[in-house]
Amino acid sequence: MGRRARRTTALWVMAAALAVTAAVAPSTGATAAPVVSSEDFEDGSFDPWTVSGGPTVSVVDTGAGRVLQVAGRANDYDGIQSPGLLRPGGTYTLSMRARLAPGTTGSADIRFVVKPSYTWVGNTTVTGDAWSTVSGTFTVPRDADPAGLSVYLGSGALSGSSAPYAYQVDDLVIQGGTGDTWTPTPDPAFVPGGAVAPTSQPLAAARGLGNTAALTFDDGPNPGETEDLLDVLKAQGVKATFCVIGQNVQAPGGAAILRRIVAEGHTLCNHSTSYADMGQWTQTQVEADLKANLAIIREAVGDPRFPVPYFRAPNGSWGQTGAVAAALGMQPLGLGNVIFDWDGNDQSVATLTARLREAVQRGAVVLAHDGGGVRDNTVAAVRTVLAEKVAQRWTFTLPQGGQLSPVQQDIPGLKDVLGRRGIEHVGVAVDQRETTGRSAELLLRHFNAMTPENAGKPESVQPVEGQFIWQGLDQLLDFADANGVEVYGHVLVWHSQTPAWFFKDGTRDLTSSRADQALLRSRMRAHIKAIADHIDARYPDGDSPIWAMDVVNEVIADGDNANPHDMRDSRWFQVLGEGFVDEAFRLADRYFPDTKLFINDYNTEMPEKRADYLSLIKALQRRHVPIDGVGHQAHVDVARPVQWLEDSITAVRRLDPRLLQAITELDVNLSKQNTGADVSSGETPEYERAFADDDDAVIELGYYYRDLFAMLGRQSRSIDSVTFWGISNARTWLRTWPLPRPWENPLPFDDDLQAAPAYWGIVDPSRLPARPADVLAPRIADTSTVRVTVRGRDRAVKVRYAEPSAIDTVDGPRRVTCSPASGSRFPVSTTKVTCTARDSSGNTRTSTFDVVVTRRGR
Repeated sequence: MGRRARRTTALWVMAAALAVTAAVAPSTGATAAPVVSSEDFEDGSFDPWTVSGGPTVSVVDTGAGRVLQVAGRANDYDGIQSPGLLRPGGTYTLSMRARLAPGTTGSADIRFVVKPSYTWVGNTTVTGDAWSTVSGTFTVPRDADPAGLSVYLGSGALSGSSAPYAYQVDDLVIQGGTGDTWTPTPDPAFVPGGAVAPTSQPLAAARGLGNTAALTFDDGPNPGETEDLLDVLKAQGVKATFCVIGQNVQAPGGAAILRRIVAEGHTLCNHSTSYADMGQWTQTQVEADLKANLAIIREAVGDPRFPVPYFRAPNGSWGQTGAVAAALGMQPLGLGNVIFDWDGNDQSVATLTARLREAVQRGAVVLAHDGGGVRDNTVAAVRTVLAEKVAQRWTFTLPQGGQLSPVQQDIPGLKDVLGRRGIEHVGVAVDQRETTGRSAELLLRHFNAMTPENAGKPESVQPVEGQFIWQGLDQLLDFADANGVEVYGHVLVWHSQTPAWFFKDGTRDLTSSRADQALLRSRMRAHIKAIADHIDARYPDGDSPIWAMDVVNEVIADGDNANPHDMRDSRWFQVLGEGFVDEAFRLADRYFPDTKLFINDYNTEMPEKRADYLSLIKALQRRHVPIDGVGHQAHVDVARPVQWLEDSITAVRRLDPRLLQAITELDVNLSKQNTGADVSSGETPEYERAFADDDDAVIELGYYYRDLFAMLGRQSRSIDSVTFWGISNARTWLRTWPLPRPWENPLPFDDDLQAAPAYWGIVDPSRLPARPADVLAPRIADTSTVRVTVRGRDRAVKVRYAEPSAIDTVDGPRRVTCSPASGSRFPVSTTKVTCTARDSSGNTRTSTFDVVVTRRGR
């Protein structure tokens, strides 16, 4: 940390606050961030923004000027959407004024939403009484796919009502991007530090979950103390990160100690050439010092390209050092939990030992010193506490950020394991980021199929009528073709992520008139044909890597409605009726004759939705629609019974054993609630973690995957394909949609692309740790409203209903008790029935349904 670090606890808090301020405040004399988009709507237009969803969007005159009005808002995404304004790595400030349309009572939340992560920015509650400012900042991840980046205006439901409403927007501005990002001095010979996607904001968290911490040591190397510390670490088999000072490396004996640090597997951190306070330095001064220290370190090690993936500012004085370090390929490393082992503090062995015990906490970066003074007592404290923690089975790892671990070569590939169990296609949802580097290596090792996560969706392919964008899809298809990977296409016809122009004639909404139906059918045909023509042109020999595709997606609603098969009341359905599904399959069959054609939906394992799904499939077959397969998305949660999904697979096979079946979008969330994958829902559910302990969560997830894939193995004659929805937990959509859920770890590979317990649950359950205590309540099957009609003047009637079933992930089927019980007398009214199930650990779940008794003729 630095020889001059003589501070009190209060000053440490102030230094941390100053570090945050420095990270976000512009430097003195910095130029204003460039304006990317500015819309005041005074010209009567909102071009180049386009309509998102299905509202009526217009520019209206308020008397004080023109504003944008969004009328008929019924969903979160009903508003306007930007073109591709954002760039990877850019930081943007987004602002607008917003209000409900005059005369609208109540309040609603208005926000910016950044895709494809669906991150909320500046969420603000507005009313119709006055304008409110909606503002926030967003930094685009450096590895983001540029083709998928856009912003739309999101909104919540009107307070106390689910009715559509109107809101107004003015003075919409996006500014920032790369124009205010510092870049290093051009130097072709310079070798960066080696961190992967470093951020300018210092990180102070350890990798991993549970009893895991990261040890870091500052101000060495120091003859004597550093060598003693290395002996302690070696004896306990622990690796640490050493933040080294250049002048100490160049001091007598320093280079030899540094080489020992490296030889024994520890990680290096750039701590500057001296102990100077860099907080007021210019970016150029910081750049020169950090490059000089890299050169000193690499010369001592004897490797001009040796990785130094971290940087920590001396004395905790950051200034502009974080941004410069990140630009030079080093992840700024925060102070973390300190033990105050510097001048001015009690440095007795007993005190430092107690402080170190307190500092070693779950997920913490721990800071101690091996240089910059006499550190014998620090070494003694480390010797004691490290022995205690290792005996308690703590793990010591690297801080987050920095270099990433290599892809494991000594574990079986999922495609090989599952292939031997009879599952032919083992796939993963990807975008262009997975075609290079470690992600591509992991993909090719474990998967023989892939699904374009976003690049094949209507809004990505044809954002404007007649204007097609092929770059993202082509890159994925070319990668697949070059590497012998098959592709499951996604998706031709969908209610979501489909541009609003599909359902418009100019500014007018399409209706179910014959003329409008003909227009929408022609657009469907043009879209599908254009995709087929493009692929045929790229693969003239008919050897496209696409083996199957989702023709239609998510056409069944989650609850009862008046539509046949409880079909979703989408714009496709409103204009074309149930027949839009038939039309899509017939067109796909015409233009993709050698591709297996699937219908796809989420929550198909839910008993009520299963019945609707089967009803539609049966109707399609009666109409001789060319459907080849049935997709089960399987966006499930860790308490959802595997048996329900097996029942759905069995039901499809019994309907028609010739139908292929696929698990199309598998992930398993660790939340108490789950709404499947309805990204168009206008409601934002309240999520909370299902487990208090993250270690317990991922271990229980491993057991869920064990049971799930044991079932899929039994059903392998029906299941042709399993696709995981993301290459790793770092890329899961569940952590950001519909709100931040950092506890989600739903996939077989962790953030560092290493095998997680979910992987071992699939491959070798014997390697799972002991199962944690059961905290998950049984899951009760949904029950539809029971409706009964009575004659005469009876005020009540005896009603018998089928009690719902319940299954527990540990105990299996459980008894359900309902009140009022089946066979009770129910009044002519609506009565809520409450059902309860309890498992052997005492976890209890309740669910409800209605019994509606009406008198005939009413």
